[in-house]
Amino acid sequence: MDSSDDLKYSAVAHGDTILIEESALGPDNQPIKIEWKQQFGERRADYIETGFKVVERAKGEVEPANPADHSIQTEGRIFIQASMLEDFKKKTLADRIKFVIVVNGEFMYGQKDQTGVGRFIVFHDKKNDTFQHRFIQGVAMKYAEKARDVAEQLGFSSPRNMMNELRGILGDRLHTFQ
Repeated sequence: MDSSDDLKYSAVAHGDTILIEESALGPDNQPIKIEWKQQFGERRADYIETGFKVVERAKGEVEPANPADHSIQTEGRIFIQASMLEDFKKKTLADRIKFVIVVNGEFMYGQKDQTGVGRFIVFHDKKNDTFQHRFIQGVAMKYAEKARDVAEQLGFSSPRNMMNELRGILGDRLHTFQ
């Protein structure tokens, strides 16, 4: 994707309606542990990470006119603080086998850059002052076996140590949808 494509990228936004399969929030989806430092102390919380699909845009169509146009994000990842899962489920517009939810100011997001590429959504206690890379690190740790092998080949003792050593150059706070 060149820089002109980045400017056209349409990420999930405030007011969009997303769909999540209920089975994705079940007991088979083991939470990931997110750890961070806040107010001079160590913090941690469990998050359920799963996919979502945008089913309605606040400002127009979901599907691009040209199916080969990948600049419109119609799917993405969401992290839900495990202790707030029931609050999240109450936000649904329809119940049964899917959760249909409108993204609003209660959600936060992280992304690769200011264009919205790679945007993911977070539903959690906003008092958690968590940097975006902690969620990426959490996903990496969930799939740590392969990551551990690669890290050891690169001379690090573990993926966690590698991320800790790299975090000095990484780090943007989550953003609130407005």
